[in-house]
Amino acid sequence: MNESEIYSKLEELRSDLDPTSEKVSSIAMVEIDGESFEQRIWSEMYENSKLFVCLLEVEKTLCTKAYCLGLLVGPDGQIKKLSTEQLWDIGIP
Repeated sequence: MNESEIYSKLEELRSDLDPTSEKVSSIAMVEIDGESFEQRIWSEMYENSKLFVCLLEVEKTLCTKAYCLGLLVGPDGQIKKLSTEQLWDIGIP
């Protein structure tokens, strides 16, 4: 499994997000490098900002591996791109 392809897909998903959207929620199956992933995209409130999350998850026999990128939209409309590690720090996934 090529992680750079996974993160390229996540970057593409994140760039397609509309930060002015009120609510985002979608689930789909996608294939990357011959492997099936569950793709989930959603938004939720985080503190006084809107958080958008793009997640790709693959289930293996012994474990589940999740990759994600986010977008944090402040009340003033300022946008901050979040890494996997930054999302982990706030409890996602």
